[in-house]
Amino acid sequence: MTVKPPIIFKPQSLIKKGLNLHFVFDIQQLPQSILKELEQQNSDLNDFTQLILVAHAGKPLWETLAVNGMTQLQKQSSDPIDDFTVSSINGWFKQHHPTLNKKIIYPSTLPTPLQALGQLAHWHHPSPFLVGINNLYGTWFAYRAAVLCNSDFITSEPIKSQSPCNTCQSKVCITQCPAQAVSEAAFNMDACLQYRLKENSLCQNTCLARVACPVGKSQQYTDEQIRYHYGVSLKMIHSVK
Repeated sequence: MTVKPPIIFKPQSLIKKGLNLHFVFDIQQLPQSILKELEQQNSDLNDFTQLILVAHAGKPLWETLAVNGMTQLQKQSSDPIDDFTVSSINGWFKQHHPTLNKKIIYPSTLPTPLQALGQLAHWHHPSPFLVGINNLYGTWFAYRAAVLCNSDFITSEPIKSQSPCNTCQSKVCITQCPAQAVSEAAFNMDACLQYRLKENSLCQNTCLARVACPVGKSQQYTDEQIRYHYGVSLKMIHSVK
């Protein structure tokens, strides 16, 4: 009997576009808590063997979007980053694995356990200001896609790491938060949101606690990218307040 060799996951074209973090999970090896959540949202989960988690880290994605004309993309789409991500992933599968059955479950309006998956990959550690923190990239990364696939890629191995917050002595994220929403005990979401909605808030289109964090400083988004992401979140806050 001929045994098929495992397939190496080669996302070079996605990396070039700034979608530069990837992790391949075997679905049946996932913890039951994650499986249960996936099953609740995907009745066809048994049709797939693997889940591919995709994120962007640092500035490359924004640089790619700038080259492709971010201003024009915003005119064409209410969420140009999600649309760019989906288009890029569909294009990668079509070019390299056209016969594989796949299903993009994030971006989506349905909940997906992104942070739990990120913790399994050791990308994501909790931070005092409620943004996941990474040893290499600090908080300057974001989950962009989760894809179910009936593939046989070599699964990824998490890099063992501890939260950089555990050894942080300065705790500048706490002292630099003008809303006093950040503490070692808990994050005060109400205080954060109320402060962001103030007319002269210093955090309308940024997070001073996040910017103050020294971890992964070289990966920090550009001012333009920070304004974009926090502008989107501010609109969401206004829509529910």
